Amino acid sequence: MGLLLASQIFLSEKKQTSKERKRLKRFGNVVCICGLEVFLPVLILICANSSKWSKQIELEYLSDTVVRECFNLDENADESEIKHVMASAYCNPKGEQNYIQQLDYKMKETLNRFNERINSVCMPAGLIKLFPQNALQLMILSGAKGTMVNSVQISCELGQIELEGHRPPMTNAGRTLPSFRSFDTSPRAGGFVDQRFLTGINPQELFFHTMAGREGLIDTAVKTSRSGYLQRCIVKHLEGLVAQYDSTVRDHDGSVIQFRYGEDGMDVCKSTFMNSKQFDFLADNMQVLRSRVLPIDYNEDDWDLKKCEKAYKKIKKWRRKYDIHKSKVYTSGYVEFSKEYRGTPKEKVQKMWFELTDEERYEYHSKAGKACPAAVDEKMNPNRSLGALPQKLLDDIDDYICRKSTTDADISLDTFRKSLYWKGMRCRVDPGENVGLLAAQSIGEPSTQMTLNTFHFAGRGEMNVTLGIPRLREILMTASNDIKTPSAEIHIKPGTSSERIETIKRELGRIYLKELIKKFTIDERINLDGKETWRCYDLRIELLRTKERIECIRHISRHRILTEVERRFVKVIGKRISDRCREMTDYQALQHKKLKLSNLTVGTGDEEAPKSKKQDDELSSDEEAGGGIDLDADGMRILKRHLDDAAEYEGEEDEQRIVLSQQKVEDTFMEISTESESENAEITVERDADANDSSLDARLRSQEAEAS
Repeated sequence: MGLLLASQIFLSEKKQTSKERKRLKRFGNVVCICGLEVFLPVLILICANSSKWSKQIELEYLSDTVVRECFNLDENADESEIKHVMASAYCNPKGEQNYIQQLDYKMKETLNRFNERINSVCMPAGLIKLFPQNALQLMILSGAKGTMVNSVQISCELGQIELEGHRPPMTNAGRTLPSFRSFDTSPRAGGFVDQRFLTGINPQELFFHTMAGREGLIDTAVKTSRSGYLQRCIVKHLEGLVAQYDSTVRDHDGSVIQFRYGEDGMDVCKSTFMNSKQFDFLADNMQVLRSRVLPIDYNEDDWDLKKCEKAYKKIKKWRRKYDIHKSKVYTSGYVEFSKEYRGTPKEKVQKMWFELTDEERYEYHSKAGKACPAAVDEKMNPNRSLGALPQKLLDDIDDYICRKSTTDADISLDTFRKSLYWKGMRCRVDPGENVGLLAAQSIGEPSTQMTLNTFHFAGRGEMNVTLGIPRLREILMTASNDIKTPSAEIHIKPGTSSERIETIKRELGRIYLKELIKKFTIDERINLDGKETWRCYDLRIELLRTKERIECIRHISRHRILTEVERRFVKVIGKRISDRCREMTDYQALQHKKLKLSNLTVGTGDEEAPKSKKQDDELSSDEEAGGGIDLDADGMRILKRHLDDAAEYEGEEDEQRIVLSQQKVEDTFMEISTESESENAEITVERDADANDSSLDARLRSQEAEAS
């Protein structure tokens, strides 16, 4: 293939020299001889390691142990007790999934430990052909294509299959598939595939893997459009952000978003080698570096090099004077004043500071000492000043030069420092760079790849993207205050033991009260007095002992449990009870108003003349409001058109009436009852007024009769 490619290039280019033709021919020979190929020795494991791998897969004996620990059973519990507990958990009439989730978590944690042991033994040291002779491992470890997950699935085992972050669900009969026994606790029945693609998988394992692959296909079909729309929204919001000539990032209306792009003004793609780890490489290739970054016929005096070096020397002198080692220190009179009022609200501290006199402020300023001089890139223009680099980069360059000065360097350190200054100036972001679109693409492209790569890792729990796109939508589009899947990344200090790490994980994990309760009882008492009646509930909680709990929650003390119950649980219970009482009171009032409204309707139905059904159907709300006024020809035509439009949407109104929620119905009854009460009050007032008028007329007539 390589020779064919080289010959095609050779024939297509007629003006090539003899040297170029020889190079192309040599290229074709190298591709044909040294091309990467994958064959069986690249994938097969050594027999000794393969036997260890097969022995470690036998987890059937540990599955029962995991169930006993999860459900707090005795160590000698037989198979019938285990099945009974499993049946009660999976066939719970209340539909509670807490024990099932706890069992899945515990089982996956145990299987993950065995997976790590298997992978460490087999991959890649257990292969017949090792890196770099192994072409597949060469592609993976070099970063060309593929990951270690692909190699593990081919040569080792597929591992635990997961659907939406959980193991395959069980039916009411207690089986994940009909071929397994009821409430089988073995990992294989729970979706653990101990086979590999190289030797093939069993039908049951194929079914589990197909389920996970279908989930990946659906996620790809559904979330691809969402990720595309997410990227479009980000692009439309950030397309106006542009780096300006004053090193700021501004929006389309000129508002400042950042005073320095990325807080240092450096282009990420250009400044890859501008770190302390790459200075040795740049020193070895200083001639190439200078040929690329130095301008032609330049003069250092025109680039304010001495001013920049002088400004940096002032910063170093200030650090030596106050014994500060390269960390930012904010010192001022206000900072010293605020230290005396720790815990006080900020607004109050600011008000107290402005109320001080000039002499009092001067005392605090003198106590704080001289402030740190301004940074070089703040004092000088970084676009036309040589050496006006970010403070951290200048510190790294100075440390490297000081370290190399103690040894015999092969290059001129002063020349290398100036070369790094020129390289840093070249690494600055170009004015007019559309940094907003660059940021939007940096977010959108990984999210799209996260969705599309799901199918290639079917069923792998660590490759599940259920939280990927929804999490990005939650952050960028909805901006919800209540995060559904909160997560935190904690960096552990080097040298921390694994036991300490597990302790920190247990302390930061969420513990539910039901995991700590052995049993609880509720006693109800009713108190009947002449004026008041109430119910009293006595809740008694019995906690599990430390040895009776599961291992991950044994660290919490009983005193702390009772403290949290008094501080949080009692308040929650009180709030729930008060909310429930209020709901019951509102419901009783609503029922009373419904009954009153029905009685009123029955009482007024006899007085009014019954209308024909045809007349009710034909009259609209506007006609009823008009009091039945006669309409002309145009008015009748408009009324008829209105009735026709209403008839077209009659089905839609029926559907809306069906799906109307109970709350809306109750609100409707409340409005109707309120209106009926107001109408009854108006009728009562009118009747009283008529009665008063009739009594007054009768009194006047009697007076006239007496006078006559």
